[in-house]
Amino acid sequence: MAPVVSVIPREAELGGRMRLVRGLSIVAVVFGLGAGVAPGAGAVTSVSASQVAGHSGGGGAASQSAAPQRAPQAAALQRAVASGSPVVVDELTTPTELTTALPDGRMRRELSTRPVRVQQGDQWVPVDTDLVAEGDWWVPTASAAQVRFSPGGSELMAQTRTASGEWVSESSKFGTLPAPVVQGDTATYPEVMPGVDLKLVATKTGMASIYVVKSAEAAKSSGLASLQIAVDGAELTSPDQGRVAATADDGSSLIAAQPLWWDSSGGGTYREPGEEAPPAPVSHRLAEDQLTMDVGSSVAQAETGSAKDLVYPLFVDPDWSTGMSDSWYTDAAYPNASYLTAGASDVLRVGNYAPYRSDMFFEFPLDLEGSDVLDAVLNTTQVATAACPPGWISSHYVTIFTPGYTWNQEQAWKQSGDMWWSGTIESKQGAGCGAGPTPLGWTMTDEVAAIVDTGAEWVHFGFTGEDGMSRKHFSRDATLIVEYNNPPDVPTDPRMISPAAVCGTAAVPAAVSATSVTVQVDQTDPDPGNVDTNFDLVKASKLNKVVQEHASGLLAQGPRSATFTGLTEGVTYAWRAIGSDWMADGVGYTPWCYFTVDTTSPPVPTVSTTASSFTVGAPVNVSLSGASDVAGYVYWVAPSKLTSPAPAVPVDGTVSTTVARPDCNGRVTANVRWACSAGATAVTVMPAPLDGLSTLWVSAYDKAGNQSAATGLALYSSVSNPAMAANVDAGHEWQSRR
Repeated sequence: MAPVVSVIPREAELGGRMRLVRGLSIVAVVFGLGAGVAPGAGAVTSVSASQVAGHSGGGGAASQSAAPQRAPQAAALQRAVASGSPVVVDELTTPTELTTALPDGRMRRELSTRPVRVQQGDQWVPVDTDLVAEGDWWVPTASAAQVRFSPGGSELMAQTRTASGEWVSESSKFGTLPAPVVQGDTATYPEVMPGVDLKLVATKTGMASIYVVKSAEAAKSSGLASLQIAVDGAELTSPDQGRVAATADDGSSLIAAQPLWWDSSGGGTYREPGEEAPPAPVSHRLAEDQLTMDVGSSVAQAETGSAKDLVYPLFVDPDWSTGMSDSWYTDAAYPNASYLTAGASDVLRVGNYAPYRSDMFFEFPLDLEGSDVLDAVLNTTQVATAACPPGWISSHYVTIFTPGYTWNQEQAWKQSGDMWWSGTIESKQGAGCGAGPTPLGWTMTDEVAAIVDTGAEWVHFGFTGEDGMSRKHFSRDATLIVEYNNPPDVPTDPRMISPAAVCGTAAVPAAVSATSVTVQVDQTDPDPGNVDTNFDLVKASKLNKVVQEHASGLLAQGPRSATFTGLTEGVTYAWRAIGSDWMADGVGYTPWCYFTVDTTSPPVPTVSTTASSFTVGAPVNVSLSGASDVAGYVYWVAPSKLTSPAPAVPVDGTVSTTVARPDCNGRVTANVRWACSAGATAVTVMPAPLDGLSTLWVSAYDKAGNQSAATGLALYSSVSNPAMAANVDAGHEWQSRR
């Protein structure tokens, strides 16, 4: 597989990881492997944030945040609930991700390790790698990367399109290519060198270039001792063991794995090595614009060190990782080889069979911050048992590192403590020897939920063989299916609407004049259309004991009300609310709203003055005092003497127990004035007599709106000694003040 390099925008890099942010264009640089774009558990070890973060050289790039996903999910969920059928969230669909709203209010996300669908126009179609003619080129029918294969007649082998729209080319150094023979997903260019065919294979992640060496003589030829692949548009470097980096002309880059080779023993083909052995590394060197492989020395070394003869043809694959394949394995027999991809191979290896020992890995984006994970299953397929007996393998959560690391890197990180493996999640034996492909599902609910709670955007699972000699092959295609729910938001604007009052605090509770109180909040939900609100009432003296609770039932988001009845006079209560969608409680409660039940009117206030004489139009100081819960006073002056019983309070001075208290600070209405009170502390007002026999009438009201009868104060000394007439000698007349 000649190397193809996926070109990934630098904004999508973090700590050496290359990822495409959802929705970016599919891009790649061709060397040969195409670049694809990824559109009963046992004891569970808890996952910490530090374990999620992983090695400083790893760590996932920021994928799409949860907030922008909420609106399209909510719209799809409303349609699903209304129709009773699942609804796909089109805005969140990619080649490797499918999000579906379910009628019961859950969301389901299916995450695949390799592309399963491709967008063509406004439609998503299944990946189809069969080649078709397009102009002078051969292209896959439906691919996640724009790649095209040569029609022959030149040294040009393949091209891939970058994000900027430029085609980056891979060319041979062994001469003009013949016209290919095309069958299915493979274009075969025969005899590109004596005894060597070239196969270009369209894969789910792009393409692979594989040289088929048909004889020992061909393997020892000078052409294969210095097999060169030229790249136009990318600069090659080797940043670390087992990898090659390619930086395209537009600045995009990726990490690629080193070239690999294998023979035909055990039924090996150009797609896949046979039996239990993984591909072996190929000796190679890099220049800025080309990769040079020494196939002959690699083959000679294998022949010297192996007890069995090689079986021809051999297959040589300059294997490059696009960063878009999220399944790989490591092997102790070739500890510096990366197996992120391996030509057209669809196989991962796991388990033990001397000298081979492999661990396999899967990685997925999560993008579920703030969600409640209800269920998570990793679906894999065991392709075969390569070495019997069919032993056990176990699944684990693993600290996140850049995909495609080698066995030596894995072991070094383990020994340094940088790589953490959880305890066994599940152990499975799988299918027996000779069985065909067998689905195996792995329950990962607790692990995925714990990882989501840390805020991590990626999850990394490792599988290893338990004691005993057994080796299994698994498909590189795996799917993590996560069902989750977005819990309702904290209700907002808690208020009392009947009687109307502003929520009080523990120190200063509100007062209401009713033994039945209706309260209200505004309830929202990231998944609108199916949200409940629960209201709890307690006594302020026992906040941990609910005395009444009410639920609104599942409704569309909006205002929610509850009525608490049978309340006791003089008791201080508190209430709060929390959302629920019947799968999970909301993310939090409202603050406590305190109130005291007070249905008793205050006694008539004490009204007094120290004035010993009165003059019409001349204000006098009058002191008003009342009970400790008095909120204010209503007063007015009548041009008549003090009488009993007292008159009714004027209509515009009547206080209501069902609506909020009026503003008492200097308030003047048609017939009365208002004065605020601080409980029993006396306040002073300054009324003036309207005529010789005038009376000041005063009514007190409390915080709950309960109002006393009026009481009067004569603004004259006696009936026989009325207030003195106003002085009009100065040319003006006093204006009376009530």
